[in-house]
Amino acid sequence: MARSLLVLVMLLCVSTEVTPYTSADIKNLVNTIFADYDVLVRPIYNQSIPTKINVVFWMKQLEFLDMKKQAMKSLGHFSINWTDEFLQWNPADHNGLKYITVPENRIWKPDYVINNDITSKKKMGDGSSLVVIESNGRVLWEPGFIATTVCNVDIKYFPFDIQKCPVNITSWMTSNISLRSYSTRGISLDSFTENGEFEIKGFWVEHTLFPMTYIKNEMLEGLAFFVVLKRRTTFYWLCLVSPLLVFPLLSPLSFLVPADSGEKTTLAITSLLSIFVFMSSIYETLPKLSNHVSLFVLLTSVQVFVSMLTVVCNVIILCLHRLTSRHKIPKWLNIIVQRDKPTFTYLNCEDTAPETRKISDSADTTWAMVAAFLGKICLGFSLVCTTMITIVFGALMIYQ
Repeated sequence: MARSLLVLVMLLCVSTEVTPYTSADIKNLVNTIFADYDVLVRPIYNQSIPTKINVVFWMKQLEFLDMKKQAMKSLGHFSINWTDEFLQWNPADHNGLKYITVPENRIWKPDYVINNDITSKKKMGDGSSLVVIESNGRVLWEPGFIATTVCNVDIKYFPFDIQKCPVNITSWMTSNISLRSYSTRGISLDSFTENGEFEIKGFWVEHTLFPMTYIKNEMLEGLAFFVVLKRRTTFYWLCLVSPLLVFPLLSPLSFLVPADSGEKTTLAITSLLSIFVFMSSIYETLPKLSNHVSLFVLLTSVQVFVSMLTVVCNVIILCLHRLTSRHKIPKWLNIIVQRDKPTFTYLNCEDTAPETRKISDSADTTWAMVAAFLGKICLGFSLVCTTMITIVFGALMIYQ
């Protein structure tokens, strides 16, 4: 008996949860509210009051950010809702029917377009998507999109750059006197798929106004959804930054190669050519812009200049090394080279006072000694220059 009562109570609970309305109620409601409905008339009785449109940008995926074309391809949908005063009813008159879904082409919709799409300019929606209409007149429309939008990239701090790319929507023919756009949430990333090259660090929304070309003193209102993209740098550290830190060090090492080996200038020229090849790979990645110049490109150019000076210095050192004694060494140069000779402490058995002497103090200075002395100076100078240039430019790019 108790089991029978429990089953009866469960059936009653289920029956109360079942929707009481039927298909006839839906047909009757649709015929009633759409009897005199006109999709060309803005759905508000007082036409002097603008229709307020709430727009939320649901970003699903970032396909790519093309640096050379300065374009961002993304996909997702817009959640757009407003109140349609012509599509309201009392649910009690239709067996508790609180909402219906109809094709989007049966109701009035804002004529939004993605204004900065470089592929096409067309109204949102495909005409066959459904919209949800609630009994209070609230309409929910969620048109999907795949758009390639303009993004003015700033390559100054590449590859540690942060880009700010907008997706602009605007009303194409309806002025701000009749339509007002706003966004309560901005951009939603709840269903966003992570991108391997960029990560989203933030976003914001701005109102935009464009003057109408056919009506004076009226504007076209829209929203600009800005996405802040920060580049993931692991790949660039391994393939760009690390080689650029290593290649310039080959040039100073060429001063340590003996002049008689025949490989002194070979190492310097090889280092220079390596940086040239490295620069070509950078130029294939970055756009050819003059308003924004990458610090990374400037660093590479300066390193090329230092490597060229290294080649020139090595050639001069080789020329000096091969000079014979027939060419007289200037007196001032002879004094400098003599001062650079190493010293040692000499103790005389008959005298307790030590005496400091230069090695080969009595020997004449040769051009080979001059070349060796010049190589030491160039080695220190190139190491200091390469290190300082790398530190300065690295600090500017990383700590922007």
